Amino acid sequence: VNINDTEVVELVHSRTTVDFQCQYSDATWTSVIQDKTYSVRFLHHTDVSDLTVALRISQEQGYCAMRQMDREVDGKSVMQNGWICRTNVDRPLFIATYDNIHVDIAVQNDKTKVSYRLPMGVPAALGITHERSQWTMKAFGGSSPITFPVEVIFAAACETLRCSPGLVQRPTLHNTQAAQARLCFEEECSRNDEAHCCTQAAKCSTFSSCPAGKALILHSSDVVCNGAYCTEADAEVCCGAPAMCSAFGGCSADGKVLKKDAKQIACSGAECTAEDVDVCCMVAPVNPNTSTEAAARAAAERAAAHLAFLRRQAAKLRRALVSKRIDHYQFVGCSPHPNANCSGQTCYFDESCLQSPPRLGGIGCWAAGLDQSCRFCGFGLYPDCPHAPKCFEGDCHTWTSDHLNYCQKYYDLQCLGHVALSNEVMFRKYDASLAPGAAGSGAIGIFPRLPLVAVGAACALAVAGIAAATFAVRSGRHSSVQHRDFLVALAAEDPNTRGADDIE
Repeated sequence: VNINDTEVVELVHSRTTVDFQCQYSDATWTSVIQDKTYSVRFLHHTDVSDLTVALRISQEQGYCAMRQMDREVDGKSVMQNGWICRTNVDRPLFIATYDNIHVDIAVQNDKTKVSYRLPMGVPAALGITHERSQWTMKAFGGSSPITFPVEVIFAAACETLRCSPGLVQRPTLHNTQAAQARLCFEEECSRNDEAHCCTQAAKCSTFSSCPAGKALILHSSDVVCNGAYCTEADAEVCCGAPAMCSAFGGCSADGKVLKKDAKQIACSGAECTAEDVDVCCMVAPVNPNTSTEAAARAAAERAAAHLAFLRRQAAKLRRALVSKRIDHYQFVGCSPHPNANCSGQTCYFDESCLQSPPRLGGIGCWAAGLDQSCRFCGFGLYPDCPHAPKCFEGDCHTWTSDHLNYCQKYYDLQCLGHVALSNEVMFRKYDASLAPGAAGSGAIGIFPRLPLVAVGAACALAVAGIAAATFAVRSGRHSSVQHRDFLVALAAEDPNTRGADDIE
């Protein structure tokens, strides 16, 4: 650069050092050319008063959470925004992001004074010890930096925590993609860590693999399995001898009698319940000498009894499906209904967190380290909590289609007979050609062959009940079909007879 020439120095960062080398020559004084080097530091002044900074650790190595921290500044105790960072890696990668490209960020160990520069969004490995250490993050942007306190904890792993009775370690603890899900808050785990390290042990009431000749024990909902969900290894704890039908006393309530071999027939559980009526009971035989009207009434009662059986089976199936969904939400630690389950903060189950990339860039996912599908909501920078209609209150037939679809999606709840779910609850239409002994044989499905005529209210009861006799329920990965055809043929010559169209 010659005298009076101009050289532009680009000041990209808040602090830029430029070296100048000058040559001095003056023949009047000396014939020797002298070289001298000068180092000049330029400070690029920028306003850092409203600087927004975020600090994190590579998610498989640890995490940082913003906190208000008490620090001593100029001999006075003041509260400052800072971070508590937890890791169990000796050289974790720290990443700082900020909204001013003219700012320089660095962190310095308060004890050793070792400093590390954190370029915008570029991971930098910090050497830490297994002891808790205090650091200071400095943002340079003018004559004096602004500072943020940083506390680094070499946290214990959740695997070292012995969960309280009734709790077991979360199966997701070995998820290497999110250290937050497997690290305790301190150097040693405590009861404060159970919310994200442990989960409720599964109850025997969810066990469905009892070996042949065994049934769930009494009070199975009070007995726990050995893990977050029951496996075949829990059969010894959850299963026992079933009760026998000879102990069942509920047949008469349905107008039935015990089967002759009731002593050899096992109920479905450790005690017989109303759900065993179809296993233990049978319809009282019809005396062939009874009147036609009495026989028809008995047939109608059998039709009504079978409809009651179908309804019980449908209710049992729905309870099983709902129970599986609730067990899953309990397993991951959050549910579709926003609540303060995530370390005291509001969160909800959001399957979009599992997408790639996740919705909203994944902000709030892995709430409190519980599960990737749990998302913070309703506070800070997190999205608003979604509206979640109640699925266990009120009459489902008064719900809107959105309400019904929500409860079906998240709980497998179904409202039988509602148009919105007609594709899920399907009725098979009556076809007289399928009737055993069709073409005027007078057969009534599984009933004895009787030359039936209209019997007023009793016949109407049978017809009203048969409309829902055959159905299929399908939902997600779980599917079950319970069906039995009831086919009715009534004497066409009688003016009171209801035809196949009415039955449909």
